Amino acid sequence: MKHIFQWPRRRLERHELLLGDFAAYALLYGFVVLAGEVMEGDTRGLDTRILHALRKADDPSTPIGPAWLQLALLDITALGGPTAILLVVGAVVGFLWLQTRYRTAMVVAGAAISGEVVNYALRSPQ
Repeated sequence: MKHIFQWPRRRLERHELLLGDFAAYALLYGFVVLAGEVMEGDTRGLDTRILHALRKADDPSTPIGPAWLQLALLDITALGGPTAILLVVGAVVGFLWLQTRYRTAMVVAGAAISGEVVNYALRSPQ
């Protein structure tokens, strides 16, 4: 009996592979261009305008909106911190390892490590 949530297993057609490759390269190109603009400081004006739009005009140190919104956004920001990432990736890799899905666990670990390396390389001063 076929499980209802089982992914259909079939080989991808050539045009599907090419479309996927094109999408991956387009996203990579867009990321590189945007990262270059950020590193050169060309996006600073947009960032400043957005920050000023979310602050009170008479007191720029006071954000617009209720206090709980600021706390919620700080919590969401913390989810991208190294401690939260390490805990989540560690749990996922551990689970996959216990399920004897060693290759998938290594891919997840490799993706997380390479992401941190790229993040460090982009943030470090030249």
